Amino acid sequence: MSFFRPSGLVNPPDLSSHALRRGPAFFYYPSVNGTLQQDGSEVSSCSNQSTDLTAECEQSYAFSTANGPLAFAILSSGYIYSDLWGTNDNIIDTEANATIGAPDISSVSPTYVFVGTNGTLTFGGQSFVNPFGGSSTTIDVSGGTGLTVSSVSVSETSATADYSASLTASTGQWRLGMSYFLGSTILQGVTNLQVGDPPPTITSISPSSWPAGATTTVTITGSGFGSNPQLSVSGTGVTATMTSHSDMGGPGGATIVANVIVSGCAPAGSTSITLTSTGYNGAGFVAAYSGEPSSVVSSATVLPAPAAAASVLFYGTNVAGKATNVVVGQQISLTSQAPTQACMTIASQKWSSPPGNAVGGFTAQAIPPLVTVSAVPSNTTSSSYGPLYWITGGTLSMTYQYTLANGQESGLYGNVQRRRA
Repeated sequence: MSFFRPSGLVNPPDLSSHALRRGPAFFYYPSVNGTLQQDGSEVSSCSNQSTDLTAECEQSYAFSTANGPLAFAILSSGYIYSDLWGTNDNIIDTEANATIGAPDISSVSPTYVFVGTNGTLTFGGQSFVNPFGGSSTTIDVSGGTGLTVSSVSVSETSATADYSASLTASTGQWRLGMSYFLGSTILQGVTNLQVGDPPPTITSISPSSWPAGATTTVTITGSGFGSNPQLSVSGTGVTATMTSHSDMGGPGGATIVANVIVSGCAPAGSTSITLTSTGYNGAGFVAAYSGEPSSVVSSATVLPAPAAAASVLFYGTNVAGKATNVVVGQQISLTSQAPTQACMTIASQKWSSPPGNAVGGFTAQAIPPLVTVSAVPSNTTSSSYGPLYWITGGTLSMTYQYTLANGQESGLYGNVQRRRA
């Protein structure tokens, strides 16, 4: 017995072994009923009763898959009819199912990929395989260069495929086609996959503190900078010039080297660094998903301008940090000279008190005591200090320090006096 033979969907069982004869005048006849259902509704049927040893019915049914895959079910029943008793004795029931039509792709995950990445695409839907066997399912891509899909694993309702997107792959929407041959006709379903540039990220800025009044070489590392990144900094008196960049793709594979110039007038505090990607293939940044940023913002710290070294003058000679020989009783007068710094004024300054046995001066008198000794000067916060006199030998020092309006203190600058009696 067979029922419906559209491209070999099913061959119901042969009931020839059930065709029996009893006596010279009474017969048992093999019989068959068949029904074809499309998407759960009956669209055709047939039945047959045979006087020979087999029974079969066959019909053809025309359909179109223009509106998507169709689910077919063939239901058949085989039985024996007795002309003596007028009864039907059921022998066997069979069912065959097949989905026929172009692959219907309802989902693809992920819905986008970044250039310079590899991974796996997972498809969901129906009618992914040829219901009659023979022709395998393939996936092809179109939309530019640099994206390949291979190693397809497919079942009726799901499929996976490996993809590889080069760093300079064409960005935008790509077409994915899933297809197989049904006879000489190719059935194909399509979906779209967005290929885009990754968002830039910054993982480190070294150094992250920039002194005012200086030029600092800064290295910025991260990912997704692109082949021609743009760099800018915000903040009064801060500028940056990119000197080199590279991006080999992958996490942490991007580097920018820049010279950051901070004027001496730049205020201390935080400054913003903005890095913008222009993509990898020369077409500009193309987002892989809605709302994807093409820029990333980080920050660095501007340090206040340091206080430069001051001079300490002794009779017009800078003696800061030097050993100077004087004699006991020699007049010592010192003058500070702080360098001029842009936008910076001296808020305060101070001298150390003279160490050792020192006096501020001598006054001669006609009557005893013949000499009056005055104390050393008490004003230690002006640019000059003195006069003073050491009355014993030894190695002693004086120091000077100033503080800028931005709070930065200078070092301790002194003149070392080596005295002999």
